[in-house]
Amino acid sequence: MKRRRFASWVLENPYWERGCAVALYALVTVLALLPRPPEALGTGWDKLNHLLAFATLTLLTHLAWPRWRWPRLWALLLGYGVLLELLQGLTPTRQAEARDLLADALGVALAQLLGSAWQAWQGGKQARHAGPEAD
Repeated sequence: MKRRRFASWVLENPYWERGCAVALYALVTVLALLPRPPEALGTGWDKLNHLLAFATLTLLTHLAWPRWRWPRLWALLLGYGVLLELLQGLTPTRQAEARDLLADALGVALAQLLGSAWQAWQGGKQARHAGPEAD
């Protein structure tokens, strides 16, 4: 019974999603500024790492703050990407790269595409379950 209450709380509590989003931003920041990120956490290709990280950040941010529209999410995520690149440029072992920002933007675009497709699918699913009385 206690597990069910905890699972319910997690699924219904927006602060849980927000806490996860903030924790993911912190983790990505640390990984971006480490002299050498752990290889086990990467795909082997830096640009794919950026794309996947920013797609995940975008989806989680969208879940945590569902009222935020896509222009705000784009501004936040790309601003965050620029900040990371500037900080990397200040470290002795990392460097800022414009191609990383492109990979970040592709990750945000992928997340927007997936998020919009999911919302459209869910909307169609709800309409099918509403039945003829909804017309």
